Amino acid sequence: KIVLALASLPPLKGKAECHAMPNAFQSLGDDAYGPQFAHNVLVIAPSPALAKAAAAAVERRKKDRSLGLVAGVAPKSVFSRSLSRDDSDEISVVDLEDLDPEDFDILVLLDADDLSDEFLEDWLRDKFIVLHWQAVKSPEEMDKQVEELIERLDEAEVKAACGAGTSC
Repeated sequence: KIVLALASLPPLKGKAECHAMPNAFQSLGDDAYGPQFAHNVLVIAPSPALAKAAAAAVERRKKDRSLGLVAGVAPKSVFSRSLSRDDSDEISVVDLEDLDPEDFDILVLLDADDLSDEFLEDWLRDKFIVLHWQAVKSPEEMDKQVEELIERLDEAEVKAACGAGTSC
């Protein structure tokens, strides 16, 4: 389980003091995801092992791109059919209930065809990129899926650099 720590800001000059609200970004450490990144990627999978494998593949291939990255596990209750979930796995992943959909602009749904529409409604709103991946048997196959994400990011970066209304 993720435990959120309370963060406090230094006192303001003068008599007033300001204290920050609990921050989910802080609980994952400075390097996981947050506003310091150009894009924040959330991998949603039905099991910790799948989520971690996909997130690790993205991490290996992102090179110097500014990507925050979180492996998330959807709660069993949001699947339209019963799926087994390996909770015994000691993999560091986050329950989606502990995250805010607005913090992520890239969503990777891995073997998540059975997620309920009601659940996905919040997670799919206003996303820059949404990819549907299937679980694969080899790291090479996973890398091919990750390459699709990298290509889409690179295309978007080129279009942004060219400016609106221009052809690159």
